[in-house]
Amino acid sequence: CLGFYPVCPGKADYQIGLPHFKEVDLLLADQHKLTISTPKSDANFQFVKQVSLDKQVVQTIKHDQLIKSNCLEFDLSILPSNEAHS
Repeated sequence: CLGFYPVCPGKADYQIGLPHFKEVDLLLADQHKLTISTPKSDANFQFVKQVSLDKQVVQTIKHDQLIKSNCLEFDLSILPSNEAHS
């Protein structure tokens, strides 16, 4: 429900999915905080339009990128599009 999951166990890649919350903070190693936000988290918004990792649009997420980042933001849409992730 965080909006990403491992593609294959043992690999450092994550597939983008649909988060089920507006905002959550993860406390990572060395007290590093990662904020995951979904401003349009609502029952009507069921499709991922765009995902940004530290304000850079991404299609997939690598573990080393994720643990160094400060913000992961999901932009959701009511309707699917060709660019939609899920």
